[in-house]
Parts: sequence; C-alpha cells; structure tokens
Amino acid sequence: EVLELVSRGGMGLVYKARRADGALVALKILPPEKALDPQFGGRFGREAKILRTLSHPNLVPVYDYGMERDLYFFTMEFVEGAPIRRLIDEAVLPARQVRSILLQLLTGLDYAHRRGVVHRDIKPENLVWEKGGGLRILDFGLAKMTTDEYHGLTDTFTQIGSEHYMAPEQMNDPHGVDSRADLYAAGVVLFELLTGRVPEIFPPSYREPAIEKVLRRALVPEPRARYASAAEFRSDLEIAMA
Repeated sequence: EVLELVSRGGMGLVYKARRADGALVALKILPPEKALDPQFGGRFGREAKILRTLSHPNLVPVYDYGMERDLYFFTMEFVEGAPIRRLIDEAVLPARQVRSILLQLLTGLDYAHRRGVVHRDIKPENLVWEKGGGLRILDFGLAKMTTDEYHGLTDTFTQIGSEHYMAPEQMNDPHGVDSRADLYAAGVVLFELLTGRVPEIFPPSYREPAIEKVLRRALVPEPRARYASAAEFRSDLEIAMA
C-alpha cells in the first residue's frame, strides 16, 4: 500500500509504503518515462544489487528489487529522520552533532570501501539524520564497484556526481576514481556543516587549527596527498574534535 511521496530525484521517486505484514518500507521506482531507457534501468538495478551486498548500521538495507508492469523498483528500510541538507539550512549545528555525523559517515564509507564500493555522490541530500542520533547513507545509484562485477553500467554518463562535492579527479575522469573521491566529498560536507557553506578555494581556512588541518588534507586537490582511507580520516577527525 503506497502511503505518500517522500522524495523525487533524477534517479527515481521514493514513496513511503506498507507491506502486507504491516511493516513500513521505502519504495523506490524509476519514473515511467525513464523505464524504457536501458541506461537508467541499468543504473537503477545496479544500486539495488550493490545495496543487497552491504549490511551496516550506517547504510540502508534493501529488502527486494525487480521490475513490475514495466517499472523498476526496490524496497528498503524506511528511515525516520531529516536529510542533513535540511539541518544545514535550518541552523548552525553544534560541534558535537557535526562530529557525530562525520564519524558515522566515515564509518559507513570505510565499510563500503573495504567491500569494493565507491559511492561517488556523497552530499547532504544523500545523508539522513535519524531521530535517535544515527546517520544513514542513501542513494548508491552512482556507485562504482572496484571489483567491478557490474562494470559498464554507468560508463555512458559523462558526469557522475554533484557539483561542489565532486573531487577534481572526478570531474576529469569520473569512471577512474577510487575511494578518495568519497573522502573529498566528506571533507566538503564537514566544511559545510561547520560553516554553512561549501569551500570555494583551497586551502580552506577554519578558526580551529586542528580541524583546519584535517580539512586541508581531506580537500587537497591531488588524490595522492589526500587521506588514503576513511578510517585514517575518521581517526584524525576524532582527535581534532575531541
């Protein structure tokens, strides 16, 4: 039973729905006008398959996926909470909450990266803050498998990612990026949570030297000079924001 439209994006519509057993789920479908396009259909199925391989408190589990009446769909856990974008737009967040958001984001990314999955579209719109204080990473529609079982499904798209959050190398070679592109995006999210705006120049400046040092390493344009792993980024941030 479809209850209400929750969100609308380029890769689908998300509804709040109720299963026959009474459980609430999120139902995501590809817009009907896009269902006949094999590129969009392939990417949609890719997201479902990738999410089915992942199980972590900071990710959203997929229950089922397929195609019905020419519509691609999947159902996943319904998450009660607010997009991080809404939190940023409403107020300056306390440092303790910013720290919790980023540490959980990096924990989830570390899990995904260790399993060969690069998200490629980390941004506030794809992060949800649950009422109980947990963070969930959404929308793996642009994800890349480094163990690429699904290689080729996104290769026809010229731009993969979102402006302001894309690492420099992602703009030049979106198909060749690795996990360090996600860490760059996480650095942008950190800066935006702290200041209410995205960084416009490098190196970024911030009033707390320890945090600024972390930001500079996360946002360095050259991938080889950036954090090598989400775990390393998380460790430095935990100390800087202790």
